[in-house]
Amino acid sequence: MSQPDLSPSQFTSSQSQNDAAAPSKMRGASSTMPLTVKQIDDAHQSATGDKGAPFLVDGVETANIRLVGMVNGKAERTTDVSFTLDDGTGRLDFIRWVNDASDSSETAAVRNGMYVSVIGSLKGLQERKRATAFSVGPVTDFNEVTLHFIQCVRMHIENTKSKVGSPARNQFFSGSVSLKCVQ
Repeated sequence: MSQPDLSPSQFTSSQSQNDAAAPSKMRGASSTMPLTVKQIDDAHQSATGDKGAPFLVDGVETANIRLVGMVNGKAERTTDVSFTLDDGTGRLDFIRWVNDASDSSETAAVRNGMYVSVIGSLKGLQERKRATAFSVGPVTDFNEVTLHFIQCVRMHIENTKSKVGSPARNQFFSGSVSLKCVQ
């Protein structure tokens, strides 16, 4: 029996269609990495020491990130909207710059206590991580939250499986666990 393809592209929702329709929102990114706040907390900037150096998650440079969680502390200003995203593993502060009417309508739809999917980039400032959101959209089906965590686990396994002595590889593959696809 063959195993199913669990690649992030396999589980695209209407959000990926929105991403394709608005490439300017992606700021030139070729892909996003599904992450949890805990993975971001554990990330560190590459050894170059540059202020704008990319962050490394599981040893892989991260340009753009995708998180799913609940909005808290939303604060609207004329030029931006800031909020904290809580995904159950931690909290991360986001800022969404408002440049035009479409940005305003996107951020107006987001309310405290609402689950959202956020695509953005990660910034570091004096040991504190903050993210800039390019796209914020409400989660319309709670399966999106579950799917996001599955994608995070899969990405973590992919990024650490080649590292033979990595703690993640030893933890995930030390037992005799097998997954089967029932059709």
